[in-house]
Amino acid sequence: VYPEDNECSFPNCYTVHGIGAVLVVVDGLVNSLELKVKLIHWPLGYAAAWLLSQFLWVYTDHAPDYTVLTLRDVGSAYVAVGGFITLPIVFFFERALFRRFKASVTGQADDQDRFESAPEATF
Repeated sequence: VYPEDNECSFPNCYTVHGIGAVLVVVDGLVNSLELKVKLIHWPLGYAAAWLLSQFLWVYTDHAPDYTVLTLRDVGSAYVAVGGFITLPIVFFFERALFRRFKASVTGQADDQDRFESAPEATF
């Protein structure tokens, strides 16, 4: 995955990426991060801009930086599209996880549950 001649050995870089992902989730849980749906364009825009920069890098006759994402074969297209589809799935999964954790810590249902279970007003 890295721009080196040797491959990423299994326990080393995958462990670092896994620990990094776990720390991001723990940070979001501890700090009660609220992921709003209207803000999903930011992570998707960042991913699209990064992918565009990689395409420009490779198609201006530079060597690809990543062995998995060379952008010169069909496998790279699968990796790029799969990553782009996975990003919103992770976003909504973490959003639900953070909301449920916050509700369990505070003892209150989140806003969506409160609105759905609110009694109807009588006049």
